[in-house]
Amino acid sequence: MATAALLQHASSALPHTRDRDRSTSRLGRTGRPAHRNIQIQPTLRTINEIIQALRERPLPDLSSAQRVTAYTNSRLPSIDPVTLAFHRALHAFRPLTPLYAVVPYAEAFNWSEITLEDDEEGTAREAEREWYVVAFRSRRRRGLSEEEAERLYRADRAAHEEAVARKILMYWLGAPFPSASEQDGAPIDDDLVGVNLATCIWNSRQDAIVAMRGEKHREAAKLASVSPPIGSPPLAGRWLPMEIQTTYETYQLERYIIRKEKGELGISVRDWHGGEPTDSPSTYAMSPTPVDDAPVLGAFRITGGRSFYDTASVEIIDQLLLPHQEVWEEVSTIEGAFDAIKTMKIRGAPAIASLASLGIAAELLNLLNNRPCPSFPASTLSSPPSELLKFLLDRTAYLLTSRPTAVNLREALSRIEAAAKAEASAEGATAESLARKVIDVAVGVWVEDKERCEKIGNNGAKWILEKLEREGTIQKGEKIAVLTGYGTALGVITSLHKQNRLEHAYFAQTGPYQQGARLTAVELASLGAPNTMVCDTAIGALLGEKRVHLFVAGADRIASNGDTANKISTYQISLLAHHPHPHSPNPPVPVLVAAPLTTLDLSMRSGREIEIEQRPSWEACTVRGRVVDPAKIAKGEMVAPAKEGEKVQVETVLVTPPGTNAWNPAFDVTPAMLIEGIVTEVGVAEKKEGEGEYDLRAFVEETTKA
Repeated sequence: MATAALLQHASSALPHTRDRDRSTSRLGRTGRPAHRNIQIQPTLRTINEIIQALRERPLPDLSSAQRVTAYTNSRLPSIDPVTLAFHRALHAFRPLTPLYAVVPYAEAFNWSEITLEDDEEGTAREAEREWYVVAFRSRRRRGLSEEEAERLYRADRAAHEEAVARKILMYWLGAPFPSASEQDGAPIDDDLVGVNLATCIWNSRQDAIVAMRGEKHREAAKLASVSPPIGSPPLAGRWLPMEIQTTYETYQLERYIIRKEKGELGISVRDWHGGEPTDSPSTYAMSPTPVDDAPVLGAFRITGGRSFYDTASVEIIDQLLLPHQEVWEEVSTIEGAFDAIKTMKIRGAPAIASLASLGIAAELLNLLNNRPCPSFPASTLSSPPSELLKFLLDRTAYLLTSRPTAVNLREALSRIEAAAKAEASAEGATAESLARKVIDVAVGVWVEDKERCEKIGNNGAKWILEKLEREGTIQKGEKIAVLTGYGTALGVITSLHKQNRLEHAYFAQTGPYQQGARLTAVELASLGAPNTMVCDTAIGALLGEKRVHLFVAGADRIASNGDTANKISTYQISLLAHHPHPHSPNPPVPVLVAAPLTTLDLSMRSGREIEIEQRPSWEACTVRGRVVDPAKIAKGEMVAPAKEGEKVQVETVLVTPPGTNAWNPAFDVTPAMLIEGIVTEVGVAEKKEGEGEYDLRAFVEETTKA
């Protein structure tokens, strides 16, 4: 069978279970399960109807049948100890019967044998935790070709590798029941053919929701997309286009909770009743994804849709070419990461730190796999760890010079250096153990960055809405207008938009690099948020004439007193927001800075100590853009956006007299007195009443002491 050839691990090959101290599995059966059936053709039965029919008659004895399934493991460098213990316990996961796809979920697998191992402190036993499960019960279309099955499998695995970064704890693929001919004549009930049950276990529901919006999940969803029956309304209003014939006759998404009680090491499985099916995430890789849920264009993607640990490379979108061309550039070396950061192909302090870290990890992965590695001689792997450490510290110092203003870069590289030094001095350490330690820390920087951005956005949205409602500026549930910057600031916009609380997003051109016009515009368009660009010279007029409720900016470095270095023009916009035009009826606009804790530089007392990067004069004297016919644009003709990889004519033109000198700082410093709040992943820092500066050292100590 084609699928069997693709899936590598038989269920019998899973790790043997050990004696466990728990013998029963509980399943709550109250309320209505949050499951959703999706039927392809009106004449076909749902998966529930098929299963019910099978349960009403004797099922075949499949004890001798070869049931090929697959279990995928995840590399999880940054989860809590209890979840890590659960993740390890899941290696004993196995089906209790070959008919697992048609029995109730709690009876299909060996939940009673899944037991967490505890440490000496009793961390796991004393914890009370829940994890989120999405099960995919389906019947594959009859006559699916080997080519279609292989494409589906590859897309599914790519989606899984993408999901690893979102803390998927286990993905058990299962395998569709074969036909009698495929099973060497075994008496398979015809209704069983093609039926399967796959399981995804997540650290949290939110992780599942975010992963569903990933690029590879969307690609897999397209591949296995389901078209609505003729004459019936489409689910969620819209559907992604099909790329092949419908893959499934019918399928159902089922959601469960795995719970571990305090004082126990075993687990229980129960239905999830957290909301209506329409409010539930379509988290399985091949579920249909509404177009409205498409993610904001990201800065990174894994090369070839495979695991970073397999490819030792990532692809970044060349921001210098946006919005005219969507070009992804592979980065697999430290030099490649340095060049992308220095030439501003990638921007945003957290993204810069992630790319530098991944550049280091990529080269060390190549070193471990005997592949070309420019920064580390092959001999270092057989030398004492101190030799590899010497080369590593040289490379981190080099990467730090690519963008001196970005404190996240320094913090990430400092973490890597500290981990490397600790490992190199540990008893029994080797160059290989040092390399693996650094790889895990470096990848962790990237994973944590993505998680932080979401938390920052939610915290910022909550803070401004509660503030405006408390002050009586807006009514409860009313939408607000926001003037936004690029990077982490857009997390607040995203959160407001998802809550249906964003009336309008305004953004500045942000010359001379036109970051607003080129990058913020692309992100807001992909988000689907209502937005308008404002000329840099028109910000004062905007704040005077339009009702704007908030100015939110990102940050490249924040001193301990709250002084903030960010993209040029942040200071002047903050001044205008703080001092409205005397003829305007609009009140002052609060200024919110959005940044992760890693951007706080507590070693700096004020913004006077922040080094400001100066860009070349020619950058301010030139403009780069797509060549168009102005006469056609004046007539209202639309310019079609370029597709990924499509080349359009892009030119750089001089807009000043030759030889013009330009003073071109990349950043400015906004004093703390103009900033009303600094939102991080752990909360919002505010000044004490009557004070003009922050005590960010106290804020960090208070919010991170736990």
